[in-house]
Amino acid sequence: MNRFQKSGLIVVILLIVAVISVIVVNTNDMEKISITFQNNAIINAEVAVDLKDQVIGLSGRESLDPDSGMLFVYESEDIRNFWMRGMNFPIDIIWIKDDTVVGFEENVPMPGNSDEIARVSSDVAVDMVLEVSAGFCAKNSLVVGDSLDIDL
Repeated sequence: MNRFQKSGLIVVILLIVAVISVIVVNTNDMEKISITFQNNAIINAEVAVDLKDQVIGLSGRESLDPDSGMLFVYESEDIRNFWMRGMNFPIDIIWIKDDTVVGFEENVPMPGNSDEIARVSSDVAVDMVLEVSAGFCAKNSLVVGDSLDIDL
């Protein structure tokens, strides 16, 4: 290998390291909090506050641990709409207003091989939305009116 080939190889390696570093930093820079449910179940959630994180959400990830989730926090209450574009696993979506469960969608499917992308909307205006592993709501007997301890 001549000197120019070595220099080129070093540049390529440095670019790869830089890209990987950006990806790692961008996927781990969200605040993480614990959310305690009325039955004492705990979800360790990443907090998506800015629009970029909210648009990406859990898209592109391969899986979600049973005790993990993503909390979407909004400045105002409104009807919220979610879609499953880029999702690789089904989830439960919990609609939250004033730290109280006001609704939820269970087992929202990933797109799979179909062109159909699941879309869900809250029935009432909410200020937060929590995405968790599919089956969480049933496993924890979640009901509308359950209070949550969310320390932001």
